[in-house]
Amino acid sequence: MGLAEKKVIKGLETDVIPEVITRINGLIGKDIEISVNWDSFETAAELMELQHQCFGRIATGLERICEDDMGKEALNESLNKLVINNITDASTKKIEFSDGILTVDGKWGDFGSGIFNDGDYMSQIEAAL
Repeated sequence: MGLAEKKVIKGLETDVIPEVITRINGLIGKDIEISVNWDSFETAAELMELQHQCFGRIATGLERICEDDMGKEALNESLNKLVINNITDASTKKIEFSDGILTVDGKWGDFGSGIFNDGDYMSQIEAAL
């Protein structure tokens, strides 16, 4: 991992992730943890997509679930951690929600088939609640 990637990670850790945590915590009414597998990313371009293509869409999907008290309560009782991985093959992308952990495997540099939209997050999470 080069200097460019390290700088992007630092910005994500310092600015973006704390804002996302605050946004999600406000939605569900409790603190969650976010863990990013930094070693799974190869380029700064992939890392830079996390803010909008990953975190922003997850938060929007959660907002849609929390539009009513039942959704908010279900997430409060079940969501504890968010884990993000970058994968090399877009055909293996997945959203998995189990045992309080929302794991998202995406190919963040591939807008064609490697990422998810907020509706994908909403439907996959709701199906597991």
